[in-house]
Amino acid sequence: MGIINWQMEPAAIVLPTRPQGPPIKFPKIRLYTNHYKLEMKSRDMQVCQYEVKIEPEIGLDARQLARAVDKSVKEKLTAKIGKYVWWGWMLFATRRVENIREETNVKGTPYTVILKPVRQAPISTLATTQENKAPVLQFINIVIKDCLRLQGYKEIGINAKYYHENKGFNSLEGYPLDVWQGFKTVADIYQGLKPKVLIDVSTRVLRSETVYTLIKGKTRPDAENLLLDKTIIATYGNYRTYHIDQILWNKKPSDLFPDGSETYVAYYKRKYNITIKDPNQPLLLDIRWKKQNQPDGQVAKVKFETHLIPELCYPTGITDEERADFRLMKELANYTKLSPSDRVATGEGFLRQLNPALQEWGLSLNADTLMEGHVLPGVSVKLANNNITPDGGNFMIRDVILEPIRFNKWVVIYTCGGKRDFETADDFYQTTVRAAKSFGINVAEPQWIEATNFTVQEVAKHIREAVVLKPQIILLLVNPKNRGTNKDALYRELKRITYKEAGIPSQFVNTEKLFDKKTGKTSLSVCSKIILQMNAKVGGSLWQIIRPQQLPPHTMLIGTDVFHKIGARKQSCVGFCATLDPNFTKYYSTIRMQNTGEEVMPTVGKLVEAALRAYLAKNKQLPSLIIFYRDGVADNQINSIIKVEIDSIKQGFARVEPTYNPQFAHVVITKKINDRFFELGGGRDGGKYRNPTSGTLVCSEIVSDNFDFFICAQNVTQGTATPTRYNVVYNSTTLSAETFYLLTFQQCFNYYNWTGAIRTPACTQYAHKLGFLIGQTFQDQPHINLENTLFYL
Repeated sequence: MGIINWQMEPAAIVLPTRPQGPPIKFPKIRLYTNHYKLEMKSRDMQVCQYEVKIEPEIGLDARQLARAVDKSVKEKLTAKIGKYVWWGWMLFATRRVENIREETNVKGTPYTVILKPVRQAPISTLATTQENKAPVLQFINIVIKDCLRLQGYKEIGINAKYYHENKGFNSLEGYPLDVWQGFKTVADIYQGLKPKVLIDVSTRVLRSETVYTLIKGKTRPDAENLLLDKTIIATYGNYRTYHIDQILWNKKPSDLFPDGSETYVAYYKRKYNITIKDPNQPLLLDIRWKKQNQPDGQVAKVKFETHLIPELCYPTGITDEERADFRLMKELANYTKLSPSDRVATGEGFLRQLNPALQEWGLSLNADTLMEGHVLPGVSVKLANNNITPDGGNFMIRDVILEPIRFNKWVVIYTCGGKRDFETADDFYQTTVRAAKSFGINVAEPQWIEATNFTVQEVAKHIREAVVLKPQIILLLVNPKNRGTNKDALYRELKRITYKEAGIPSQFVNTEKLFDKKTGKTSLSVCSKIILQMNAKVGGSLWQIIRPQQLPPHTMLIGTDVFHKIGARKQSCVGFCATLDPNFTKYYSTIRMQNTGEEVMPTVGKLVEAALRAYLAKNKQLPSLIIFYRDGVADNQINSIIKVEIDSIKQGFARVEPTYNPQFAHVVITKKINDRFFELGGGRDGGKYRNPTSGTLVCSEIVSDNFDFFICAQNVTQGTATPTRYNVVYNSTTLSAETFYLLTFQQCFNYYNWTGAIRTPACTQYAHKLGFLIGQTFQDQPHINLENTLFYL
């Protein structure tokens, strides 16, 4: 049982409301969702919170003992306060009784249970006011947790995901993997003060081998590569998950705890009756930072370290090698990529299981979840000579692109271990020339450099030879099968030299990926993608998305994302991309390194300032409207984003020009969500439900009373579609809600690495791509020559 601190909500930051205007003109569509209406038998029911004290005092982590004490007094307490749920050191009931003391005895030890009522609120608070809703919502969520616990479910992690020890457990034959299928639930208040409970199917992949088995016999670098930054589960106790920040090679279970109280071996024997088999294995370290109130009244972040035993923990997820195993991924998809009909059926089955337990509390969930959505109009993609309309969220380019580049000065370095590699390089060039013609791209013969020594040091010499020639772009063709080839190291060195030192776009090509699996020949399709990527990297726009007419001509879109590589103890990298032209095809791109694991961007205003100066230099005036799309933010971080980042951005405006005050909107994007929408009929598997159409908009019923909405931009044909949630947390613009919806959806088609819709507007995906590239490689500012190009594609 964890400690629950039930407090009334602090004064919330006021978020903008949805712009007022005429009804939405987009076509309506009926959708099925996984948000179930919460119904109350009696709106007069009171929720009373008690503080629990046990004398003599027991440890905070003594969950089993606390439950034994609870069981011993349950009959007496129920007679006084009615049905209750004991959670941590709080107890929730529907009756208020002052100062309860009950004597009991557990395993020969006398205990006194003392209950003190500390807060009371009517259940009707959920449907009458948004203020102070947290206590009653917390009660609902805890009741659901308790109902599931009594049915044998365990909560794994901290995100309200529940798994049954004896249900939904599937072993994958031939692989050391198990797939555990469970459910996520969360109660919340939605538009119009409607309380609902989200229920979604959740899966977790566990290894059937322990961490100890996984790393036994491996070198330290190999073991760290497998474990650092990964999640593991300790299956003793409460199935808690941990994040591996470090392997403590100099510590072992036979060592004493840091306080010198006892050894780890003795602790696990005393606490869990577990005998550790290898007392000399290394320990694993989980680091968490938690806010704590200090004596001076300030709140400080305090570091908490947990030491773990490898043989008692199991890794989650799969390795990169397993991810490349087609048969394994196909088998996994049977459990992780449920069809819409299967997902709905599984969720409804869980609902039928949960409802009887909720009804004992006077609560129930209504299975009727039909709601209204809209379908946004199709997107128009402009090429050099014609416009095309995506079909089902995707499109094909067979014509001249918007700005074809003439490649008349470029270099190809190829690693050559024999005649086969020479022929592959030549065939690649010939096929690329053919592919480029249909796009209007002219490709001259490159300068060839052959590398017969495949070490990083030798290939780096050839890259620097190419840099001296000052080409438009440098390509490195690598055959990873050549002896002594480390393709990952070669990739990093190519990017470091070209992007950090030289300021020249570059392209890494794994020659194994060039061949068509059916014909064995160089794939025209693959070469088409490469030449289009090359064109975009050196500054040639591939296409343009026709924008909403309501936008002023001088509008800037900004996308940001923060890449973290915590396990490798590297700094986090902010990727930042801002448009520089009215058609949103040219970008100013830069990065900012910040503290490891830090999500909030305190210096984002300096990046905005630099982007505005670049815009001013190109357009001779500043943008009158700025839409800032902020990716990768969890709900519990929104207040920090508003307090820190928006203030920093405004300071950036003022540094450019003291009186500069553009219309400005800040939109937070959340992709890791469990909200689901389905259309009725026509499932690909013959089922009752199908994924929503590309362009499906949800802006009512399961949104808040503020300005948030969901868009399903992609056309998903496998598994279940996950929409993207957009939350406008600041808005000084005069734009209509419809313009926000249209702009956001349309920009999902403007990412040059994919001919179709992606899940978020292109500027945020560019920012993610940039942050990922720099964060994974040289972790430093790219060369200034590249800041106005999409060099990171």
